[in-house]
Amino acid sequence: AYTAVKRGHSVVLLESSSRVGGVCESITKNGFLIERGPNSTMRRPVLNEMIEELGLEGEVVTPRAKARFLALGGKLIPAPH
Repeated sequence: AYTAVKRGHSVVLLESSSRVGGVCESITKNGFLIERGPNSTMRRPVLNEMIEELGLEGEVVTPRAKARFLALGGKLIPAPH
């Protein structure tokens, strides 16, 4: 959508729930912070350019984890790189 608007197109974004963010959500339960959905991305040049254009460099948080896992069927499996 961002690129389409940059190219002069009119864009309407629709969200199926009552809040924006898709599957990404932060909730607090029993005093614990729970991150639902993806909470990081693989940094690619096109993403870096968009972050710079939007002036969001100071908002980027780089995860320190060397390995990432997904919960699937009650088990942790390594996330693809």
